[in-house]
Amino acid sequence: MLFSETQFEGANPIQAYGENYFRVGGKKICGGIFVFSSIVMPWQGFSDLLFLQKDVFTMEILFIGTGKHHQSIPQTLINTLKKHAIVPEIYSTSVACRAYNVTISGSRSAGALLFPILTN
Repeated sequence: MLFSETQFEGANPIQAYGENYFRVGGKKICGGIFVFSSIVMPWQGFSDLLFLQKDVFTMEILFIGTGKHHQSIPQTLINTLKKHAIVPEIYSTSVACRAYNVTISGSRSAGALLFPILTN
């Protein structure tokens, strides 16, 4: 059976993730990241809202990866995202990475805020 390679049409898929790193656009990035369309930037945690200064307001959904395990996120972040009409979906980082890739492969406008996976 022949399979065709998935096309992501201008969005950056997450190519790999592991202990404290992500691979996006062929580059290894240590620590947390924000990914949306052609934007890939470091993310320092819930108080770091610099990603909202980028052109992100066409984003339909934002997958938030909370690390090795699913954790709750601050209500203030949820409220801020909702003010900008961004729907947050909270998962463990591994699930958030997969959900993000599947969503952008369907030509939907999605972003990801991802804490790195740490085993300590």
